Amino acid sequence: KAEFFNNGESFTREFEVVQSPPHYDSAAQYKSEPLGLTVRDLTYEVRRHYQKTSDDPGIIVSKIEQGSKASVAGIKPYEIITQLNDQPLKSSDDFEKLIEGQEELRLSVERMNKRRIVRIRMAK
Repeated sequence: KAEFFNNGESFTREFEVVQSPPHYDSAAQYKSEPLGLTVRDLTYEVRRHYQKTSDDPGIIVSKIEQGSKASVAGIKPYEIITQLNDQPLKSSDDFEKLIEGQEELRLSVERMNKRRIVRIRMAK
């Protein structure tokens, strides 16, 4: 509980103290060797920068290996992947689970308020 004063009146409010969101560098991540990219969960600071709410799906591309499938497909660092094969992504764990065993990936990607679909064929 906290007590506030405004114009001579006292107000009491209850609130919950929670741990702050992790910093970008400490956010959960997943590195896909076959794709040659690393993705991270969206933190509070990233969501704020990209004007995303906590309900908006998405993970952020944090690293692309030169010459990899992701690089050849045109994916760039700091793009946001919102869906994989029409499934919304809320975390890097979702991404890891959804790419397993897939022959082709359809990624919904956002960069600078522009959206596009990127298709990547996986090795059989």
